[in-house]
Amino acid sequence: MKDSILYSIIIPSYNREKLLPDAIESILEQGYDAIEIIVIDDGSTDNTKELVRNYGSKVIYHYQSNQGASVARNKGVQLASGKYISFLDSDDLFLPGKMKREQENFLRFPDAEVIVTDAEYYEDDKKIGASWMKYKGLEIEGKEPTFMNSSKLDWIQGSIFATCNFTLLRSKIHKLGDILFDTSLKRGQDWDLEIRIIRFCKLLVDPYVTCQVRRIARTKPKGDWKLAGSEANLKYQKSLKLDQKIFTKALNISAWPIATERLINSKLEELDVELLRYSPK
Repeated sequence: MKDSILYSIIIPSYNREKLLPDAIESILEQGYDAIEIIVIDDGSTDNTKELVRNYGSKVIYHYQSNQGASVARNKGVQLASGKYISFLDSDDLFLPGKMKREQENFLRFPDAEVIVTDAEYYEDDKKIGASWMKYKGLEIEGKEPTFMNSSKLDWIQGSIFATCNFTLLRSKIHKLGDILFDTSLKRGQDWDLEIRIIRFCKLLVDPYVTCQVRRIARTKPKGDWKLAGSEANLKYQKSLKLDQKIFTKALNISAWPIATERLINSKLEELDVELLRYSPK
């Protein structure tokens, strides 16, 4: 019965047939029966469809033309029927005990509307960090779960949480707007979402590691790519403009503390100055 579904876990995937089984298995190994795994195939041209269908009724499969992970996640939310909504990228993993830990926290902290936990960070097979939150600059005090005050400003420098670590009460998603992931943003959709979560939801931050964030076969740019020619310069300008859009959206959120509003305005001014530096003369 749909009413009995506890968790809906949404996996957007594009040509990840070699990685996707690990992600799915990491959910099945949680030991929960009352779950639905929803794979949104974002226009894959590999064997994703056949792979997922081998799982039978354990996994819901939905195909869409290639439109990006945000469109896929939003579609997954539309299809979801669980009490809780979680996300898992096809190259990431849930660690054993994730759902059990979250259930204990939802019972222990009944006011929580969103719970975010921590993650290990891997590049290929190399462990880069034991704590994604610390890697992203979030100052964590102690080891106990605690509610995050909307006046806490760690997010001002960029996204501080991994998407796979968020679990939301489906009944509270409406507090975050009509669309969960802003598809008009070319990147930073997770950052934009977490800003709204911090502002509008009772967010419980648990520093317990429940996931692995994995970046597979990705290379970092070498040197100062901002100065590596006109193409890189244009790329940097686009990045600055996207940051501007995210901060402008954040500024338009009502009732920020005055100090937060001032800081957002300050960041927008910094971005204006930086854009002038790298714009054609």
